[in-house]
Amino acid sequence: MGMTLPSSHTVSSAARKYIVIFFITVFVLIPLFAHDYVLVLVSYGLIYSIVALSVNLLLGYGGLVSFGHAAFFTVGAYSVALLSINAGIYSIDLLIVSGLLISLLTALVIGILCVRHTRIYFMILTFALSEVIHAIIHRTFGAAGLPVPVPISRLHESTLLWMTFQGANRLEFLRGVYYYYILAWFALVVFIYWVLVNSPFGKTLQAVRDNEERAASVGVSVRRIRLLAFMVSGAFTGLAGALWAPLTGVVDPHMIHWDISGEYVFYALLGGVNTFVGPIVGAFILTSLKDAVLSITTYWRFLMGAILVLLVLVIPRGVVGGLLALASRPAGGGALQQAKLLGGLAYLKKILIGSDLRDGV
Repeated sequence: MGMTLPSSHTVSSAARKYIVIFFITVFVLIPLFAHDYVLVLVSYGLIYSIVALSVNLLLGYGGLVSFGHAAFFTVGAYSVALLSINAGIYSIDLLIVSGLLISLLTALVIGILCVRHTRIYFMILTFALSEVIHAIIHRTFGAAGLPVPVPISRLHESTLLWMTFQGANRLEFLRGVYYYYILAWFALVVFIYWVLVNSPFGKTLQAVRDNEERAASVGVSVRRIRLLAFMVSGAFTGLAGALWAPLTGVVDPHMIHWDISGEYVFYALLGGVNTFVGPIVGAFILTSLKDAVLSITTYWRFLMGAILVLLVLVIPRGVVGGLLALASRPAGGGALQQAKLLGGLAYLKKILIGSDLRDGV
């Protein structure tokens, strides 16, 4: 039997509207009062939120754990660097769209090979193919990575929308226009995913997640629906990588390392795979926490592992899912808390490998 996620909790439309308006206002006003350091951190949070939503399309709605999404992020980022260096393209809009399309094609090829399987077999295949791309990039372009000349090149004019830049300072470029460019892409991706998961396609994907045999018996093409979801997820992850490249100014092979793919899965788990906004919250929490821990110790991975253990044991539904469950819990419901804690590890096991390995063959 497939994985069945906890049901979503109801939030009133009025409360949802006010929450959305509040966060839109905060994100729009951040460049006006935030320090450069905070602005860069929020920009990373927006980019990684796109990745988290993409991972959760497969994990939360499709029941598939991908340990290879760093490949799509890296393909999108390297596409921007290579097209600007080798093809002489300095239109940032064209570079971003090209990174998305190239990542889409990459996801198509990898997806055809992976969607034949589920659970641990799917996870191993995505991991293995990601490492193949890692080896190709490392051997072809070297360990030092590549510079991203847009928008700082003094020899060529870079364009973004109707504006031109030449020899721009990256922080000034970010504060002036690029932050809002990232924010606009983030808002568009959130809207697309919201429509997608609430569309017949999204409902069909969830039906396949819950019971693929029953879905197939009523005429659903299980492999095709999973392949489409994989392609959308990979394409938008590549979009995030393409947006990331002009912000940082350099791309390198470590971006595709397997532990980065693990972080992307952690975004969704931390926020809550059974909620739409959970992965966004998880991406911002982990991005901020990782930055804070790195300023204190180099052993941040140990702390991340400890947090994951606590997450599974204490709030297996993630931060957002746990808060919603707490808010909706009736009085006197504390007797179920011990059972919920003990069910945490079993819930993670279902996410990662399922209850029967033979189902994934």
